[in-house]
Amino acid sequence: MNSVESSPKKLFDNKIIFLFYFVLIGIIIVVFAFFYNINKSKLSEELINHTQKVLKVNDKLMIDMLQAESQSRGYLLSGNLSYLDSFKDNLNEIQKDIAELKSLTLDNEMQQERIDLLKKNTDERILIITNNIKLRKKSNQFTNENLNEVLKSSRLGNLSKSLILDFKQEEILLLKKRRQENSLDNDNLNIVFIFLLFFILAFLLLIALLVKNQREKFHISKELFKVKNIFESLFENNPTPISIQDYATGRFINANQRFLNLFEIDSVSLLADKSFTDLSIILEPKSLIEFNLLLNKNKVVIDFEIEIVKANNKKIWVSYSARILYIDNVPTIVSVLIDISSRLIAELALKKSIQEITDYKYALEDSYIIAITDNRGIIEFVNDNFCKISQFSREELIGRDHRIINSGYHSKEFFEKLYQTIHSGKIWRGEIKNKSKNGNIYWVDSTIVPFLDESGKPYQFVSIRIDITDRKMAQAQLEDLNKELEGFSYSVSHDLRAPLRAMNGHAKILLEDYSDKLDEDGLKSLNSIVRNSKKMGELIDGLLEFSKLGRKEIVASELNMNLIVDSVKEDLIDSSDKKIEFKFPDLISVVGQPLLIKQVWVNLISNAIKYSKKDVEISIEIKSVQKGNFVEYSVKDNGVGFDMKYYDKLFGVFQRLHSAEDFEGMGIGLAIVQKIIQRHKGSVWAESILDVGTVFYFSLPLNKN
Repeated sequence: MNSVESSPKKLFDNKIIFLFYFVLIGIIIVVFAFFYNINKSKLSEELINHTQKVLKVNDKLMIDMLQAESQSRGYLLSGNLSYLDSFKDNLNEIQKDIAELKSLTLDNEMQQERIDLLKKNTDERILIITNNIKLRKKSNQFTNENLNEVLKSSRLGNLSKSLILDFKQEEILLLKKRRQENSLDNDNLNIVFIFLLFFILAFLLLIALLVKNQREKFHISKELFKVKNIFESLFENNPTPISIQDYATGRFINANQRFLNLFEIDSVSLLADKSFTDLSIILEPKSLIEFNLLLNKNKVVIDFEIEIVKANNKKIWVSYSARILYIDNVPTIVSVLIDISSRLIAELALKKSIQEITDYKYALEDSYIIAITDNRGIIEFVNDNFCKISQFSREELIGRDHRIINSGYHSKEFFEKLYQTIHSGKIWRGEIKNKSKNGNIYWVDSTIVPFLDESGKPYQFVSIRIDITDRKMAQAQLEDLNKELEGFSYSVSHDLRAPLRAMNGHAKILLEDYSDKLDEDGLKSLNSIVRNSKKMGELIDGLLEFSKLGRKEIVASELNMNLIVDSVKEDLIDSSDKKIEFKFPDLISVVGQPLLIKQVWVNLISNAIKYSKKDVEISIEIKSVQKGNFVEYSVKDNGVGFDMKYYDKLFGVFQRLHSAEDFEGMGIGLAIVQKIIQRHKGSVWAESILDVGTVFYFSLPLNKN
């Protein structure tokens, strides 16, 4: 856009000039219309006066005729010659009146015809009256002949009166019309006069505005001169590098001293009419293209960062700001370049430090329970882990102290010692038992760090905690379990095994020494005693093995599940007389205790073989799938299945969902599976349809963490 066109002041001047000429032309037109209407009004006034004069002459003619008629009749009736003194004068006036009407109505053909007829009728009537007077003088008396002449004259007089009245009526109508036209002309003249006043006032106002505008222009030119001097001073002495380039060619028009210093140019004359390229200054091409696109689109670019290679091959980073401005109607680019190389180096270092701090903060917040309080213990910040374990929302916690999660487990002295430690500026470490919003108890291993001000006094405390509830529960369970195991081991060793061995031994002696003295029922009973005592011993061994699982340390290592399952499969196929079809693709590897995990596979695959249908080929399908940080394994068979309403008994010790007569076993295998998986921080479950088959699932962590 041209700067002249875009200048509001110039637009205002143009409008004033346009209005000035518009009003001037309006005044000329209105003056012309004013004088035209004045002349027209004068003409209509003259026509009205003319018509009024015609009516006046017409009325006079009527009077003169009536007087002449009266004088003639007076003489005829009385013979008094005095009536004839003014008769001749009236006859002359009548002729004059008719002649004057004739001259006044030359523009009216109809009236001219009436006057001609009136003149003819009048002349004829005058002749009759004159002859009648002569006859009266001769006879010296009023005779019948005189009467006949009078009657004849009256008829002509009536005709004359009728013509005069018609003439008058026509002139009255014409007068009315001309008065209406005159009134309209006067109205038009008033309107034109009002318009003339309006345009004159507008003209005077515009002249005043033009005068004022010229004064303002003079004042502005003075101010512009001052501003120009100020601008030149600011431009030259500005601490920021500034340059002006031609928009079309990119060649420099002017630049201040700081710009010359930035690019090590001695004077403006060496810069004039040259571009960056001419000065061997290279702007990073891709960034320069982006900069030019933004400038062409928005007409302004602010703080665009670009790398520049100076003539001495030194690289610098600048903040490039530019705007398209019109100087003397020529588009130019006014640019400001600020060397930001040092700032960028500092920003990169700061950014790196902030990133490291952010990483530390993220690691802390993601892994620990964080809370920040002021020096009075009022909570100012909690992370998501704090909200999650306490069951309180952030809004419920901010502004409160830690008594909101106090479980009542610790003594008053415990917390007094804690506060004494942190208020003395020392770090406190210890375990605290807390209570969540829903009443659940949880333990945290807590470290409270005081932040000290310049005087060495704490102004803030940061608490870093880790949830140790599982560990504390495990410790408690382990203590209880150890006590139970000690008692159980003692019972098994002394109370169960000794009588069981004695019962089994005596039964065998009876079979060996007295079998020939016992009948068939006796032998059958002794064999049952031996068989059941053996089974009881196996149950005791299984129970002891199950109890040992809780005490075994889990030493985890990476497990190749394909090798483990393949080994179990081969062993079970060799020991089974049934036809078995195995399906398992590559299984995902995890970490765990090899022997214990192998025992899980042995128990689950053995179950799939044991609880198979008769006369049906056994089909076992094994799969694995990763779900988050766990791997889920499944063992699917086409066996007899079980009723899911008894699911809660499935993993119980000595619990059986099928009769011992149909399927042998002690009812402890799945309990061992569950125990092993739980020791590995995993879970185990099953799905089954009676007479269709069963799927056992268990999950294990991907890694040691």
